[in-house]
Amino acid sequence: MCEFSHENSKLITLKKKDAILGLRFFKLMDDGTLKSLYVEFEFKSKTSKGPIPDMNGDLGFYSYNYNYNNYNNYNYNDYNYYNYNYNNNVGAVIKSYEKVITHSHGQRAERIEIISFLTLKDHKNKNFLKNFNTKVEAAAKKFKVKTQPYQFGDDCPFKVKE
Repeated sequence: MCEFSHENSKLITLKKKDAILGLRFFKLMDDGTLKSLYVEFEFKSKTSKGPIPDMNGDLGFYSYNYNYNNYNNYNYNDYNYYNYNYNNNVGAVIKSYEKVITHSHGQRAERIEIISFLTLKDHKNKNFLKNFNTKVEAAAKKFKVKTQPYQFGDDCPFKVKE
């Protein structure tokens, strides 16, 4: 499922030290399993290698630039929608490297590394907030990464390389 236009896309090769930072959603199951949202893939560690992205297809791990709509709408306070939609979805800051296709809204990469999972600062349902953050913190411990509080309207949850 390719969400990006292939127009003006570029295939680049990056070493891990030069990786592009981006944002990605994962499906975090109640048992702690971390899965892709759209394809059958289970993440076993904080780094994952997948197929080499191609210019005409949709292979590779997706991540988004901060200005892309997915994260501009990362607002968990709309309880009726987000309690259902985000109960198992968690945002994360990731590094994309090796073979990477860059797009106007983000990138698709052969390899990614999870840097941090995003916890919620607030939610009108305090029980949901506590349960969600506890689940995310347990996943961060399992994957040996940090958590980072985030809420709609916050500054970008990562520093962009200049």
